Amino acid sequence: MKKLFFFGFVRPKFHNPIIDGVRAWGLIMVLLGHLLHFYNPFFTEIDETRQLSKFFDFFRADLAVDAFFVISGFLIGSILFKEYQKNLSLSFKRFYLSRFFRLMPVYFVCVFLGIIFYFLIKNSNRDMAPQIDLMLGNFWTNLLYVNNFIPVQEQFMGWCWSLAIEEQFYLLVPLFIVGLFKWIKQKVWFFIVLFFLSFAVRFYVVYHYNLVGEGFWGEDITSDSWRNTFNLLYDNLYTRYGGLLVGILGSYFYMYYLDRLKKFFEDVSFSRVLYFLSVFVLLIIFFKVDFIYFSELTKTGVTITATDLSFYEKIYFSIIVACSRNLFALSVMYIIFYVMFSLKGQGSLLAKALSSHFLFPLAQLSYSAYLIHPFIIIPVSRYLTPYFFAYLDNVYYVFILNSVIALVLIYLLSLALHVFIEKPFMEMRKSSFFKKITE
Repeated sequence: MKKLFFFGFVRPKFHNPIIDGVRAWGLIMVLLGHLLHFYNPFFTEIDETRQLSKFFDFFRADLAVDAFFVISGFLIGSILFKEYQKNLSLSFKRFYLSRFFRLMPVYFVCVFLGIIFYFLIKNSNRDMAPQIDLMLGNFWTNLLYVNNFIPVQEQFMGWCWSLAIEEQFYLLVPLFIVGLFKWIKQKVWFFIVLFFLSFAVRFYVVYHYNLVGEGFWGEDITSDSWRNTFNLLYDNLYTRYGGLLVGILGSYFYMYYLDRLKKFFEDVSFSRVLYFLSVFVLLIIFFKVDFIYFSELTKTGVTITATDLSFYEKIYFSIIVACSRNLFALSVMYIIFYVMFSLKGQGSLLAKALSSHFLFPLAQLSYSAYLIHPFIIIPVSRYLTPYFFAYLDNVYYVFILNSVIALVLIYLLSLALHVFIEKPFMEMRKSSFFKKITE
């Protein structure tokens, strides 16, 4: 079993174990969050499964995506800044082809699997046939990474909205970096202005479209409030670029001010105060303490129940929503730097947890696992839950059994995708053929 789990996974020297660890923990949060998300009456058709929704807030899959954005910004920014340092220019052709070979082959395969998956669901549930036909008709939007431009209820493989945002970011970031060096003198201030602009954009969207109080997400995924919040705020590049920008800024400091970064973290007292502040902010946002004025602790967790907000309460609510994700991303980036550069951080339990050898396979499989995990979790929740309930009649035991089965299947399928599709195309980027077509 150990050999299977670590099959072919040897961490390359150029990989940062802290970054790998954050990516792995992000995947764990997504999987556990979605196991709970899909374990509800909408999918299982068993009302008792609603009881576990109270644990959903302990696995913030949505914030895991923000952590992924920070890492993406940091890694892509580091690659591009390093090339610009060396050549004083960027090869757009090499960058875009490299991204294509890294991301698209396994993505195309998963889109094909998605078409099969939806046809199977359609044939087994005729009531959903019109909705599934609508989703299948939009599969082309995934291939062009514009799936986040259409309403969530019409999206094919709707969980891939985050990949669309990242691809749109990859399309723009080389242009951004070239422009940064050609026309911007005060680069750090330019980053700061763009970062605060992301607050302003989010504030405007929340306030303008009245996504406040109970209108923010609403009761469940079938409500108009949930869909409005998702479509207007959650899955757009212009409302989510803050985390990506934080990663780019982090990579800029890492590539151009590395000595200053190391010197900054030599000041143990100040850097550690900022570390604890970052952890505090992260936990406040993770457990939704920032929404406490508008919320109640219910059987299903922290629930926003405020209605009929005054003008000032709407402003306050909009500010919270505008700030939460960006501050979370900033906290993640600072914590990564602290663990990487501070002597106390390097020896901390957090550093050991993030750099664990156990997490590296999960980090490597994170892309494939993210692509295919609903193909496993949804049918397990829908078809195995009633079967297990007939024997166990315990909502917790059934969930644990479902989760074990789903996680094993997700690992095996994502391992197969990684070994037979992802890795060969990644290795192809080192070939003479790739060098020839990028010249």
